[in-house]
Amino acid sequence: MSIQVDLILPEEQRNASAFNMQALMRILSIVGPAVLILLIIMLIISFMTTSSELKNLEIQWQTLEVKKDKADNLRNQISDNKEVLSKLKGIRNSRIEWHKQLINFMAATPKSIQLNKLSISQDLKLDERKQSIRAYKVSLAGKATGNKVDITVAGFNRILSTSPLFTPYIELAQVTDYEKDNSSDAEKNDRVFTIDCTYKPRIFE
Repeated sequence: MSIQVDLILPEEQRNASAFNMQALMRILSIVGPAVLILLIIMLIISFMTTSSELKNLEIQWQTLEVKKDKADNLRNQISDNKEVLSKLKGIRNSRIEWHKQLINFMAATPKSIQLNKLSISQDLKLDERKQSIRAYKVSLAGKATGNKVDITVAGFNRILSTSPLFTPYIELAQVTDYEKDNSSDAEKNDRVFTIDCTYKPRIFE
């Protein structure tokens, strides 16, 4: 046989249930806002962290953009410098070292010939392939003395046309003026002459 004894009256049992519900609501009213505040704080921290990372990424991107722009500028500058250097080389290659040419003229001149005038002219133009070229022309004026002036002048012209000193440069050498020297101190066989030398066109590479 079992015996059950209720130590709490029915009225008290109902009051106890009500009391527990009120306590729970009171606890929730305290804990709930705290949890909500905690969540808000966590969201703020997350937002601030994300904003900071985004800002850092933007700074890094801007830095990369600046470096890229610098790299592009340097690349363009190098390209421009190469183009200028190429043009300068082309100008240099199109020129002639005239001091060497003058030395060669002096070495090739026969003893019976006295050069008294040397003129150099140049012409910048386009060839048939539309390439820029520099064309030089040298005019040598002088006086020939002795008994064989005809042979001497012809021989000098031949040297200018065939000597290895000049063939890399001179395309054509020809006597364009040849006459008696009419100066007061001239001998009977003295002659004055002009030899025109047309140089090979030099391309601006």
